[in-house]
Amino acid sequence: MKATVKLYHDRQDDYSDVEPDQTKEIEVTEECLSDRPMFADEEWIEADDVYNHKYYAIDCECDEAVTLYVHTNDSVHDPDDWGRAAEGGLIYDPEDDYPPFGCEMWGRTCFWVKSNA
Repeated sequence: MKATVKLYHDRQDDYSDVEPDQTKEIEVTEECLSDRPMFADEEWIEADDVYNHKYYAIDCECDEAVTLYVHTNDSVHDPDDWGRAAEGGLIYDPEDDYPPFGCEMWGRTCFWVKSNA
């Protein structure tokens, strides 16, 4: 099963008529990788630059309830140390109609999606 992650790169009051700046289909995993992401097919490295700094609004669509995890790493000294998820519990359920989650992020940025089943 796959989830569609949508990224918006600016702040909006209403995203209903705005196309996302980026979308990606991500394989949904059954494993809990929240402390140490395993970089395989289930992940999406959106930014691979420690100097990246953007505002994002994040939305996720899937046929079942899933949790989106967002990891960041702005370390020049240890680029392999992604640490704990910066956002480790963004729950998306097809029955809910919440607006995209907005946040500012620095450094490398990685997303992955876990099934809630």
